[in-house]
Amino acid sequence: MNHQEYLNDDKNKNRPTRRKSTRFIARVALMAVVIMVCSLIRIPVGPVPITLQTFGVLLAGILLDPAESFFSVLLHLVLKIIIGGWAVVISPSFGFVLVFVVAAPLLSLLTARTQGRLRPMMIHIVLVSLLIYFVGLFYMMGMLRLYTGEAQSFSQALTYGVLIFIPGDIAKATLACLVGYKLYPHFSSSAARINA
Repeated sequence: MNHQEYLNDDKNKNRPTRRKSTRFIARVALMAVVIMVCSLIRIPVGPVPITLQTFGVLLAGILLDPAESFFSVLLHLVLKIIIGGWAVVISPSFGFVLVFVVAAPLLSLLTARTQGRLRPMMIHIVLVSLLIYFVGLFYMMGMLRLYTGEAQSFSQALTYGVLIFIPGDIAKATLACLVGYKLYPHFSSSAARINA
C-alpha cells in the first residue's frame, strides 16, 4: 500500500466518526434553539413566568440521546446566562432552568430504555416533572429569602411556584408526549445507543 492509498483508507475510516460528530452537533444546536425560542414565549405570573421552555426540554429528553439532550440544555443555559447576565442566575425561577440539565438526559435515558413506548413515556414525564418542581421550588424559596430577608412558608411557595403552573404544565407535557411519540422513530438513535 502506497502513501496515497494509506491516506485514502484513513479518510474512509474517519468518515463515519465525522458524520456522527456533525450529526451530534447539529442535533444539539437545533434542540438548543428550539428550547431558547420556547423560553422567549412567556406570560409573567408571580415569581416564575409561564413559558413553553419546559415543552422544549421535555422534547429534547424524548428525542435525543442522553449526551445530546444534556449538551442541548447546557448550551441553552449558557446562552441564557450570556444574554441575560448573572441576573438570570439569581432570579427565583433559575432553579427550574438549572435542573433541566439533569432532567432532560434522565428522561432521555428512561425513554430509550422503554424504546419510546407511549405509556412509559407519560410516566417518565411525570417523574421528571416532579424532579423539576422539587429542585426549582427550593431554589425559588432560597432566592426569595435572599431578596426579602424573610423565609417564605412552604405552602405559599408551593402555591405560587408550582400549583398555579400545574394546568399549563400538564398541557405542555401532553403536547411534548404526543409530539415526541410521533417523532421518536425518526430520532431513535438514542434507543440504538442504549441497547448497543
